[in-house]
Amino acid sequence: MVIDNLKVISFQKKGVMENLVFRIRIRPYRFILLYGFIVLGIFVGAGLAMTKESFILSVILGLTFIIFFLLVKRTEVQMDQSFLRYRHLGFIRGEIPIQSIRSVRIGGYLWAGLRLAFGNKGLLIQYGRYDEILIDPEPASEFIEELVKRNPSIQIIR
Repeated sequence: MVIDNLKVISFQKKGVMENLVFRIRIRPYRFILLYGFIVLGIFVGAGLAMTKESFILSVILGLTFIIFFLLVKRTEVQMDQSFLRYRHLGFIRGEIPIQSIRSVRIGGYLWAGLRLAFGNKGLLIQYGRYDEILIDPEPASEFIEELVKRNPSIQIIR
C-alpha cells in the first residue's frame, strides 16, 4: 500500500484501484469559540473554588475535551470506484453507492439529518430517493471533480 498526501492506492490482483481519502474541514473559529468557553469555565471554576471535587471535575472535563478532539480528527470520507464511505467521530460509519448520487449542492444547508461538517455550509449530497448528507471535505473542488469522474450523471448545483 502506498500512502500519499491525499491518495491511498491499494494494489489488488485485478489491477490498481484508487481510493481517495478526504478529511473533513474543521473551521477553527467555531472549534475555538465552542471549546474555549468550556475550558475557560473549567479553569475559572477550578481556580475560584480549589476543592478536591472541582479539581476532579476539571480533570474529567479536560479528558473529555481531549478525547472529543481526537475523534474529530478521525472524521473522513473515503471514495473508491463504486462507494463513498464515511466515518464521523470514530463510530458513525456508512457508505453511499456513487451511482445512486443524484446531485451535489455547493454551499447547501442541512437542518436535520446526517452532517459530516463542523460548519453550517458544505456539499449537500442527495442520493437514493429522499436521502441527503452534508459533508465539508478539505479540497471541495477536487472532491466534486473526482465524484463526477466516477458518475458523470451527477447534477452540480451552485
